[in-house]
Amino acid sequence: MISESESLLTSFSPDADETIRLNIETAGDFAARSSNDSAPAFRTRLDLLSDQLTRARLAFVEDMRQSVETDFKNARELLASGLKWNVTDPEELREPLTKAREHLAGLERIMIEKRAAQFLPDLDREYRNLRESIGEFENAAARYRLLGAELEMASTLDQYLSKIDALANLRFERLPLCVAARSVMAGRSKIQDPLRHMFMPEDEQGWDHIVANKEASLLPLTATPREHTAFLRISGYEPLFSIYSYKVQSFENGQPVSDPRRIFCLYQADVESLALPSSKRLLQTVQVYDSGSESDKPFSNEVFICTTDDLGTPLDGDYLELERLLPECAFFSQIRDLAMFDEPSGAFGKSLMEVMDLVVADAFIDPLFKAFLMQELYAFMSVRPYDWGLNLSPYVSVHQRRIRGIAGRIKPFDWLDESKRERLSVPLRALFEEISRASYFQQAMAMRALMIECLNQPIVYSGHLDRDGKWVPSSTDPIQNRLFGLDTMGDIQGILSIQVAKRQTEVLTPGKALSPLLRFQDNPETLLNRIAESTGLDLTKDPHRTLLPSLFLPSIRASVP
Repeated sequence: MISESESLLTSFSPDADETIRLNIETAGDFAARSSNDSAPAFRTRLDLLSDQLTRARLAFVEDMRQSVETDFKNARELLASGLKWNVTDPEELREPLTKAREHLAGLERIMIEKRAAQFLPDLDREYRNLRESIGEFENAAARYRLLGAELEMASTLDQYLSKIDALANLRFERLPLCVAARSVMAGRSKIQDPLRHMFMPEDEQGWDHIVANKEASLLPLTATPREHTAFLRISGYEPLFSIYSYKVQSFENGQPVSDPRRIFCLYQADVESLALPSSKRLLQTVQVYDSGSESDKPFSNEVFICTTDDLGTPLDGDYLELERLLPECAFFSQIRDLAMFDEPSGAFGKSLMEVMDLVVADAFIDPLFKAFLMQELYAFMSVRPYDWGLNLSPYVSVHQRRIRGIAGRIKPFDWLDESKRERLSVPLRALFEEISRASYFQQAMAMRALMIECLNQPIVYSGHLDRDGKWVPSSTDPIQNRLFGLDTMGDIQGILSIQVAKRQTEVLTPGKALSPLLRFQDNPETLLNRIAESTGLDLTKDPHRTLLPSLFLPSIRASVP
């Protein structure tokens, strides 16, 4: 047994290693049980044999390591240089993967032949790591190709999103589909809630209010405590109901000695008549508007004294002649009754946007007074803008800013100030003429109706854009319609207008690569026609068309594939 082992050591091999090891173990057991005098020498010989086996094994392993080192080096270099996650073209994967498989097959033969798991555990681990790395890369490359094919076959938005999500999560850093998928997934919330981002991308609360109140009108049922306070403040402008225009003229000996001048008085004059021997003396007491007063109620008492004959013809002094109640006062009383709520019930009588339309349309009242009313109505509605629909007719806010830019903060009686009227009437009148071309209330009603129509429409997946921006139709949706998705900036926009019968595709807005393309069940043109019939407003006409998302507007350029 010992001699056999010594002979095997002269030509060491993995098979000889196992035989020698077993022989040494068997001989060692025998020597341990033996009481023969030669046992010590036998054990010494066994120890020597064991030491020789260790040295032979080490030499064998070193030779074997040197023989496979080149193969491992080539495999490492291939992984480092060929199998890169930052390739930009799928074709770049083919040759490196072929070489990797060849190297892996060669390494596997060597590892089996050399019994690497037994003699080279560190290289065996490295081999397994190399195999896993190549396998991961190979699987990812195959997955990339498969997902690209499956994406083209997606027939629902959920199927599309699952493929896009999988592409986005592949390790490839620069492959086109992965890059495009990650860009699309950055806008996933927009894809899953497209109407919010189509109509009110920057007004989350406003859109939530529309969705939660689809059956509500633009006339709140009852006033809030804050609105009640605002109503009381407006009611505090009671003098605005009773401002009269008077003409003042000075007389001597029955002849006018001055041109008549106009003054504005709060309430009608208190008149006291004193009888004289051959005439009468009139004392006319009024509260006259004082443009220089800083008071909230800029009126001061004045007494005008004039002598008249028995028929009331002025002879001497300052004579005050009533002209009229100012039309602005009558208008203010009218809109207050129209707009404000009944205090006992708290119910509103009319939408304040309708009242704004009345203010804008009236051509007979002073433009500075109109600006004041617009300011007050806007402040009232701003207490709860979504219930009144301020966000549905954004021109209200735009025009309010323009009014503020012209006139600043307007006080209740500024419109009586001649210098302010001269300075502000022309630009304000021009602004109101421009504003009068559209109805705030009609705009708000039409836009709200359009949004609700769209909310009630099923949204259908109609395919996606490929890397070059061309439509890849869903196999289940070959239909004529306008499609919306993500534009190049990642916003929800109308992307394509499809006319299958004419084999024509119009580009509405350039889309993001791999963007989904969605549509309503009905064509946008049909929706707009329904809105025009129900509200009387064609939203496609100026100036309303600027309120529409691009999906509802004509194309900016066209192409026929």
